[in-house]
Amino acid sequence: AFSMTPAEFEHAFQRIRDARIAYGDAFDAAANMRGPGPSEWARGDARSLCLFDPNHHLIEILSYAK
Repeated sequence: AFSMTPAEFEHAFQRIRDARIAYGDAFDAAANMRGPGPSEWARGDARSLCLFDPNHHLIEILSYAK
């Protein structure tokens, strides 16, 4: 997973939508076109988004709640 500031996360999410890349709200639903979804990580609650790269590797971006 890649942790981003809230602004970076929103910018990345907009670029994903603009490029019409399939995304999802959980790692096991990476193309359901829902999200961002809630996630819990080492630093606490986060918003996350999962997608596959062109080689079908799972990528997760997240932003911790303030």
